[in-house]
Amino acid sequence: MSSLKIVVEKKLSIIIPVYNTELYVDKCLRSCAEQDILPEDYEIIVINDGSTDTSLKIVNGLAAEYTNLIVIDKPNGGVSSARNTGLDIAEGKYVWFIDADDWIEKNCLAILLDTIVRNNLDALQINAKRVDNTGFVTPYHPDLFKDSPVLPTKDYVNGGFFEGYAWMTIFRREIVKEQNIRFNSEFKMSEDLLFSLELISHIKRIQRINIDPYYYCERNFSASILFIDKSRIPLLIEIRKFKSHYILREYIEWLICETILTHIEKNINNIPQLINELDNNGYKEVKVSKITKLKVRTFFFFYNINFKIAIYFLYMTKYLQKKL
Repeated sequence: MSSLKIVVEKKLSIIIPVYNTELYVDKCLRSCAEQDILPEDYEIIVINDGSTDTSLKIVNGLAAEYTNLIVIDKPNGGVSSARNTGLDIAEGKYVWFIDADDWIEKNCLAILLDTIVRNNLDALQINAKRVDNTGFVTPYHPDLFKDSPVLPTKDYVNGGFFEGYAWMTIFRREIVKEQNIRFNSEFKMSEDLLFSLELISHIKRIQRINIDPYYYCERNFSASILFIDKSRIPLLIEIRKFKSHYILREYIEWLICETILTHIEKNINNIPQLINELDNNGYKEVKVSKITKLKVRTFFFFYNINFKIAIYFLYMTKYLQKKL
């Protein structure tokens, strides 16, 4: 008589892309493996994305030590490709993305999962601690340290709670499976924002709790530091598409302006870059009346911003709104 094998659904899948992080990956994986829930209750999926250093050797060594650590080795395709690979094989009820050069707090998984299950959440958002290159730890965006009640998505977004960082959200896996939500590999930066916008447009119950179990490490080679002078136009066009989701409409209007302003701020000393990216994308400088020019000059004078940058901002907002 054959015995039936009982398959127990895992509570959580932690997905970690790895690319040339030999100095950090051991600490990251141990922080995820040495937790306060049983190893059989969750899986740690490590995607080695074509590392050329000793990262894969370190990961394989840890896989022999921790039974719930799964290693996938693939050719380099970027962080979006690696995360998508992890999603394809994940079996946990919930998913959390963690970067290989970061780590998480000791004994944090139990309280996170308890909150999710107790409140029947589709997604839970948390905060982080920022770790600079010297190891100094500070709060990550202290202004974001606020709780929310369990809310429907539209109220959560319009209430100012939503943030689009992949590591900030633990979410129900069946939603991305049913909606076929994946990271866009065409974007090397802000790909997690686009993923998060798509995800949140399909969830019904979300909450934010005022804890910071995630340690976000800033590196000199990180994309957020290096990738500051590239055109934001392709990203803005993608963001614009989400305005068709009624629950995101107001938020997207704000996000478009915020993205443009952030791009201007990061390129404040490189005006030709801002102007050239319009030409490179086939857009001409917006034509405005004399009275509009006067208003723009007057407004931006108080912010000590170059007039061409003011016109750039005016053009981008008009173009993006007009095309919606």
